Amino acid sequence: MAVRDLALSRGASTNITGRLENWYLQIEDGYRREDGLHRIVGECYDDAKGRFPDGLKIWTSLITNTDVDYKEGAIIDTLYSTYLLGKERV
Repeated sequence: MAVRDLALSRGASTNITGRLENWYLQIEDGYRREDGLHRIVGECYDDAKGRFPDGLKIWTSLITNTDVDYKEGAIIDTLYSTYLLGKERV
């Protein structure tokens, strides 16, 4: 199943621009999780904008939808892209 189709089947109403695997939440220095200034670091796959080859480790721009439950299947909106979260780093 394509990333976009999977995201839509899970309730996404927006265009998914990629999928992040082996990811973790990075909170900006001097802030707390509830402050909302954070990003995701992970391996990007299926980048719809053609910026990244599959498996490249990226740091997203700041997350704009801070009310997200960060877990597999969540949809993350950033300043420039929308990602589907795959498996979290263990």
